[in-house]
Amino acid sequence: MKKLLFFLVISLFWIEVPAQDTHSLRLYAGENVIAFGLANESGTVVKSLKVIPDAEKFPNGVRVGETVIPVDFTSGTLELPLQINVDPGHGGTVVSLPLILIGDTGHRWYVALPATIEVRPITKTELLPNHPNPFNPETTIYYRLAGNEKQEIKLMIYNIIGQKIRTLVQEYQSSGEYVVRWDGTDDYGQKVSSGIYIYHLTFGDFAQTRRMMLLK
Repeated sequence: MKKLLFFLVISLFWIEVPAQDTHSLRLYAGENVIAFGLANESGTVVKSLKVIPDAEKFPNGVRVGETVIPVDFTSGTLELPLQINVDPGHGGTVVSLPLILIGDTGHRWYVALPATIEVRPITKTELLPNHPNPFNPETTIYYRLAGNEKQEIKLMIYNIIGQKIRTLVQEYQSSGEYVVRWDGTDDYGQKVSSGIYIYHLTFGDFAQTRRMMLLK
């Protein structure tokens, strides 16, 4: 198997910072975007690269979407973008992110990226995109709450004409990162039909709405 060497260029989604350790990624809960650098010393002509996670070894709660990138890469170095999503609750852990790079000729290269997942101070309340979307039969909703006091939070699901379908959360919560799963059922436990649904978060004076699609 020919060898494809790599280096790393750190560019975080939240804020760009110089890397303390160029051989380790700093990841935060939520969406991270890095620039993944490759050095081709094999002489193999690579016209496209497919980047996929090594599913059997990949850590729980961390996701890298499959990416196909057209390139013209015979020698030298190449910088590739990569999106990494981290579920809340992993702060302070060190993980290895095993990736498989597949060239257009079928050659495979295996890369394991060392990463440290850090606790990120929450300064902004926000409702994040659900994953997956579209989904069937279940999706996960993420949100962050900022503040010094507990306040009532409501997370509701509505259909496209504004009828309430499901109350997912209605309680007092403090600052933090939260994950809620919706299994596509209403408040009575009945499966809802395919279509677009609205999920709406209120927290004190804050309110935000996003859309998601259920496909069957």
